Amino acid sequence: FVGDVNAATERWAFAMSAKEKWAPKVRTDVKGIIETGREYDRIYFLTSRPVKAKRCHDVEQELTDKYEIPVTILDREWLIEKTLENKFEDLAFRDLGAGTYEPEKERVGPNDFRRSQELEEIEERIKKMGNEMCDQTQLVSDTYEAARLSRNLERPRFETEGRYYRAINVADNSGSHDQILRAKYEYCWAMFWFLDDVEPMNRMYEEIENTALSSGTAADLSKVGNHLGVMSSHAAQNFETAEHLNIHERRARMADQLKAMSEVTSRPNNALHAETLLVLMRLHDEGIRNDAPALESIWSDLDEIVGRSEGLAEFPVSLIDDIVERISSISPESEALDGLTETLAELMGQREQDGKAGEIYLRRGLEKARNEMPIDAIYWLGKASIRFRKDEYTEEQFNTLYYVAVAYRSAGLLWAARSTCLSALVNA
Repeated sequence: FVGDVNAATERWAFAMSAKEKWAPKVRTDVKGIIETGREYDRIYFLTSRPVKAKRCHDVEQELTDKYEIPVTILDREWLIEKTLENKFEDLAFRDLGAGTYEPEKERVGPNDFRRSQELEEIEERIKKMGNEMCDQTQLVSDTYEAARLSRNLERPRFETEGRYYRAINVADNSGSHDQILRAKYEYCWAMFWFLDDVEPMNRMYEEIENTALSSGTAADLSKVGNHLGVMSSHAAQNFETAEHLNIHERRARMADQLKAMSEVTSRPNNALHAETLLVLMRLHDEGIRNDAPALESIWSDLDEIVGRSEGLAEFPVSLIDDIVERISSISPESEALDGLTETLAELMGQREQDGKAGEIYLRRGLEKARNEMPIDAIYWLGKASIRFRKDEYTEEQFNTLYYVAVAYRSAGLLWAARSTCLSALVNA
């Protein structure tokens, strides 16, 4: 059990029971706690019996209303969940005689073994870091990577969450805008998808939104949109209320922000990306309602956007391609979707041709570089870089710009080498 920060300043009372009829017992225990006159701030009741969620909520509400003190009931399922989640099977077996515990029979797969080793190495490196600027820069990356590995290894929540908190704090102090946004975004994403907890996402929504807006890019705001989409689906499935998650106000604000971005014509890639996200917001709503005419309009709008994206190297057309691949089954007879598919296929084919041409230019440039012909290498590598401008070739573009920088250095053009390195880092 991991308490909250209020535990240091509040008085909590605990009652435990193994009785089959837990409801009369909790009422009796809470009444007895109140009659002590000790002014507790919170009361916990633990029972070894399984308790239905609705029944548990009703009794908690009844006692909280009656005594004006928060009452929380934790049942057998909670005990089992926390034992397994926090890997306390050894304590349960040794001290309570529950279940079995044979760690020597546990088998760790190659991926988890590699991740565990990486995590240990990173934690050791973090311990040895100093206060120099280079150390702090590395610390931002290491703390984030430690949190990510902890998540993938399914370590206990308090370990993984603690590592994410550390990554967020370090990024806030020493990280770039992208690193700050990444740490906060990934923390909420991990808590929801790995631990089924939407509250961190709900609690930090505005903070992440403000961080994303400060860059003025649709790519950053799309991360906020991902969180909003997850929370909207969570509410639509009645796991939480739309009011609690503030869905309507947040969606309206998101639409206004994307509309404003889409009207900035001086940044055509960004504007078209924002317009695409607006259409995808409509797709989320109409997909839930399965409104065929509305979906036809959306497919047509996306078809137009794909057509307008030709020549915009940084526009992420793969975003639309992924959406169509995932949900095209909801409109099998749509003529508008047929048109969008054809437009996408033609554009993606053209982009793939650019990628192939870039690979050929890159190969020739590296041959020139290996034969100590830096000026010729710069010419061919520069042609490759032009072909790799598309969003889907980010890694190839980074590598190419690195080779260009090396060629510039070999030719004695140090300032050109420096500016090319900076360009590679910005694109990365």
